[in-house]
Amino acid sequence: MTTEKLLIVGNPSIEHVGSHLYHAAQALQIPVTIYDSRMAYQGPRWLVAAYWRLGGHRPVKIHQYEKGLLAQCAETGASLVISTGIAPLTAAALQELERARIPVFNYLTDDPWNPG
Repeated sequence: MTTEKLLIVGNPSIEHVGSHLYHAAQALQIPVTIYDSRMAYQGPRWLVAAYWRLGGHRPVKIHQYEKGLLAQCAETGASLVISTGIAPLTAAALQELERARIPVFNYLTDDPWNPG
């Protein structure tokens, strides 16, 4: 029997769905870690705004964030990733997770009927 290890990519603040999924997994005794999506957006306000406006709505620390996410998956032995909201995951990060055979699901509460 294998134990699934869940990694949630999202905002851990109580009003966000990532926090609720994290606490639900804990209540169900599912091994879970949350990877804070806010880390990708840290930096001086002017730099964050410039990246957002001029960089195709990309977070200022997207590359460091991706490396940290992949390291977190390796460290925790994650076997499933659930991203919540508009989590900063790039195609490159998704491809790395696919190579590691870690399924990724996105739960976007802002547009629950979007078939994509």
